[in-house]
Amino acid sequence: MSTNGTPTATPEQLSLLATPSVPLQFRLDERTRRAGLQHIAELRAVMAAQAADRRTTKAGGRGRGQQGQLAA
Repeated sequence: MSTNGTPTATPEQLSLLATPSVPLQFRLDERTRRAGLQHIAELRAVMAAQAADRRTTKAGGRGRGQQGQLAA
C-alpha cells in the first residue's frame, strides 16, 4: 500500500498460487501457502454453513445460529 498519496497503477498482493510469474517479493514459502489455503477452505465452509442457515431460516426452519462460526 502506498502512503504518499499517489495511487499505484495496479494493486499488489501476496499470491497463494504457485506460479513462476508472481514477483519474488510476493511469493510465499510452501508451509505458509498451505496454511493460507487451509484457512481459505475453512472460511468457505463457514460461509457455506451460514448460507445454508439463511436458506433454512427463510424456509421456516431454525438455523444453527452461532455454532458454525470459527473461533478467532
